[in-house]
Amino acid sequence: MSKDTKKSDVDDFSDTETKKERNKRIRRTVGKSLFLTIELFVVLVLSFSIILLVTPNAKSKLMSSWLGKFLVKFVISHDDYGNILDSNFDRDNMNANEGVDLDTLDGYTNIALFGLDSRYGELEQGVRSDTIIIVSINKETKEIKMCSVYRDNWVRVLHPDGSAAYSKINSAYAYGGPSAAVKTLNTNFDLNIKDYASVNFYGLATIIDMLGGIDVKITSTEKYWINQYLTETRKVTGMYSPDVASYGYVHLDGLQATAYCRIRKTTFFDEDGKAINDDFGRTARQRFVITQLVSKAKSAGVSKIMELTEEIFHGDEEIIKTSIPYDDLLDLIPVMMDFSIAGNQGFPTTYDCPDKSYTNGDSAVVAQGFTYNVKKMHQFLFGDYGYTPSEVVQGISESIMSITHVEERTLPEDAISNKTKNDAEEED
Repeated sequence: MSKDTKKSDVDDFSDTETKKERNKRIRRTVGKSLFLTIELFVVLVLSFSIILLVTPNAKSKLMSSWLGKFLVKFVISHDDYGNILDSNFDRDNMNANEGVDLDTLDGYTNIALFGLDSRYGELEQGVRSDTIIIVSINKETKEIKMCSVYRDNWVRVLHPDGSAAYSKINSAYAYGGPSAAVKTLNTNFDLNIKDYASVNFYGLATIIDMLGGIDVKITSTEKYWINQYLTETRKVTGMYSPDVASYGYVHLDGLQATAYCRIRKTTFFDEDGKAINDDFGRTARQRFVITQLVSKAKSAGVSKIMELTEEIFHGDEEIIKTSIPYDDLLDLIPVMMDFSIAGNQGFPTTYDCPDKSYTNGDSAVVAQGFTYNVKKMHQFLFGDYGYTPSEVVQGISESIMSITHVEERTLPEDAISNKTKNDAEEED
């Protein structure tokens, strides 16, 4: 072999070694840069989190941030959410009455909550919504108000084919599912509800169990009725829970609390000691339980929330259905993390239970002045003391009065206010 050839071979070998070393240096440099970038990112995230956590409304601010939304998306993926999303619900076609003051309503997020009397776990039409609660969230103050609409309310019920008939409001869900139920709420009460969430017995019991149950003070009669309702609720859900053994301050598990929510044959005493009877007491119990659950969810640890979301999205049973879009959910979570309940009540405020012959043989709750009671609802939910119901609601009010012969009755404070107003007008 010639000297030239040998020299060339050596040069080639030397060049190859140089490239390897250069590549190693490049990899080391890139590695260090990547590590520093990750380290810097972690420091920034931690710093950002610490700043948020030492400020007022920390949880809300954290969940409203890009970091919070990233964490939510990590826990609840878009695909997971699709398991409970009602993609057939036309939320842009929910019948807001002509003439309704949408400027006021647009300041609130209004959602219909339905508790279904489903014997086989159904979440679609064919079952009655024995729990109907309008949840109104003030977008500015983040305050939440709940208004129960008594299931036996005599209203104008909308059917899927566009027809309507006067009947009990809980029949709307049975006739046409959540779409007909929401349209019925909007038409009768001048609302702009676009979204709903429905839960069945199994779902309610499961959620309560996973949040650790609730603590409540019950009477001996409530204890009796909890155990009576437990018999059927065990059969419906396939779940087991023992009878409640004592009264006074007790801890109820999921199935026991679900049975407690169903009681309507004995008095409920609210936190102020006010006695509330019949279906009105039942709805008050339901609002009490919801308040307890939301409070527990706010204080639950990450692992518990992860377990709950796994059960909701991937459990063996379908327990929740909703129309709330995924992106809207991300915006609602910060509100729920730092909300305050500003009040709850039922509709109607003044009511009568007329002879069944006027209501197709059904035991019904009839507003004493439907227009007056819709005014009271808007006053409570939206602080709109000067609200004038639409012509649609006024027509419904006249029809209900004509059918049932139930006359208007106003609360004493409103009667005094109206008398003062009338006297002032006469003087003018």
